[in-house]
Amino acid sequence: MRHDPQWMEDHIGKTVAIVGEEIVDEDTDLTEITKRIGERYGDQPVYMPIVTKVIVRDMPSILSANRYRPRPPEQETSEISPKPAQDI
Repeated sequence: MRHDPQWMEDHIGKTVAIVGEEIVDEDTDLTEITKRIGERYGDQPVYMPIVTKVIVRDMPSILSANRYRPRPPEQETSEISPKPAQDI
C-alpha cells in the first residue's frame, strides 16, 4: 500500500479506514464509513484519511533557506521599554 501510485489513483476522493497497515474499508460518504467503522471497531483507533492527489514540488525547506540568508546588522534603538504589568 505504501508509496504505490496505482493504489493512490484507485482511492482518490475516498475516505479509507486503516487499522495497523491494512485498509479495512473505503467509501466516498464519510458518514457511512464512520458508522460502519464505529460498529466494527468501537473505541479501537482507526486512521481515516481522505485520499487526495497532491503534487509536491522540489523546493528548499525554510530552515535551509534561512541558513544562507544574510542577517541585517543589529541596530541600537532609543525606544522606551513598555512598563511591566502590575499585579491586580
